[in-house]
Amino acid sequence: RAREASAGYGGRTIIENLTLDIPRNARVAVMGPNGSGKSTLIKLLLGQLEPLSGQVHRARDLIVSYMPQLPENLCGTPFDIAEAEGLRTDYFLMLLRKLDFPREAFERDVSGYSLGQRKKVLLAASMARPAHLYVWDEPLNYMDLESREQIEDMLYETDATLLFIVHDARFVEKIATARIRLLGASDTNG
Repeated sequence: RAREASAGYGGRTIIENLTLDIPRNARVAVMGPNGSGKSTLIKLLLGQLEPLSGQVHRARDLIVSYMPQLPENLCGTPFDIAEAEGLRTDYFLMLLRKLDFPREAFERDVSGYSLGQRKKVLLAASMARPAHLYVWDEPLNYMDLESREQIEDMLYETDATLLFIVHDARFVEKIATARIRLLGASDTNG
């Protein structure tokens, strides 16, 4: 929950007077042009960025599963990642298989994967973490059309609370139960 929260960097305000609630079981799409503050909003809500003014409240024992935009710093096999992240290996690998991940890739180091495969690893790892809130920054980047449709199908059937940044209007239309639209600096409507 945010109440009249503002955020920014280096004396520059990027988000002003934001008031919102993210209810349980909502799938909230954060939309807007590049530079409009989508990633800043995520950082603000996750507590990675303190508000310049206003308040942000998170449930006391809130467990968040966050997936970053870029699949950086991944190394080891999926088995290694499951162990390091404390994931149920069988569930994590099943999610990868649902994303058409080849079984033989489970034995290879993810640093040699394509960007799309690494993004699938991040997505499956996030989905495999039990959490109250899933926060995904551009989950569809580097994904082929078939994988996007599989993700849509998996999300459509869930009651998980999800906050996600995405530019795909079709995905938003099918998955989102609510939308946050941030306006860019060039927008004159505030």
